[in-house]
Amino acid sequence: MNEYLSKIEATVQTCFLMAAYQLKIDRKTQDMAFIAGQIDFVDGSTLDFKEFVERTDEEIKLLASHAVSLEEVLAEILQHVLQTWEH
Repeated sequence: MNEYLSKIEATVQTCFLMAAYQLKIDRKTQDMAFIAGQIDFVDGSTLDFKEFVERTDEEIKLLASHAVSLEEVLAEILQHVLQTWEH
């Protein structure tokens, strides 16, 4: 769980088009956490995200309708922002 939470923090902190961010990690138990964040991008857009994670049998399970990693979301946003700047 600690490794997963550290990865989330690093992903947010190293996003090169980020202007500012807020990140709150609420550890419910050793095996459960609620993550809430907001990333403000340099083009004025904002991403709000929430994630509830639970570790079971040494595996992190995302409780969502469709599990999408923060990296995938940021990659899509960055692609959109860069395309907008090109035009």
